Amino acid sequence: MALTKVTGSGADGLTLSSTDVTVASGDLLFGTADKGVVLGVTSNTAANTLDDYEQGLFTPTLTAGTSGSFTLESGSANGVYTKIGNLVTVQVNLFTSAISSPVGNLNVGGFPFTSAQNNVDGGSSNYNGRTAGSLYIDLQASGESGNFMALLIANSTYAVIYNGEDTSVTGSANLIDASTYISLGITYRTQ
Repeated sequence: MALTKVTGSGADGLTLSSTDVTVASGDLLFGTADKGVVLGVTSNTAANTLDDYEQGLFTPTLTAGTSGSFTLESGSANGVYTKIGNLVTVQVNLFTSAISSPVGNLNVGGFPFTSAQNNVDGGSSNYNGRTAGSLYIDLQASGESGNFMALLIANSTYAVIYNGEDTSVTGSANLIDASTYISLGITYRTQ
């Protein structure tokens, strides 16, 4: 069986055999948009085409739902994301340096992609489209960490932080002090 080599600039770049394609160096690029790698099938089906991958940084925000505000320590608002197809994973770290009478829900936002409305819960109007995330909050001034949870709201770019100790599970902004560390990780579907 003969091998075919594609040579550019004096070096072998691509080798074709009867079973494999080998890229010796460089990247595999498509000449037109909306193309991708088809996985697991023998014909081009959209559901099996990996055609979107992105990773990067973003600057997350911390806001109070009703009034008041937070000041974040300089350089402490860091977010990273990876997007594969319609699935986005974000990781956020924030550290407050001052507060100004925050009231209402605590919102961590600025996510790079809008979340999708999902129906995995059977269409319940109360929870449809919310996605839970992993969350750690260290209230350093009091030396405590609360029982908090994060829910990404459907069709939005933010998660609401709920206080699990409170029977109303809302209004957690007033629990944050001027020296609070927040670490949030969440994976969600985008539109």
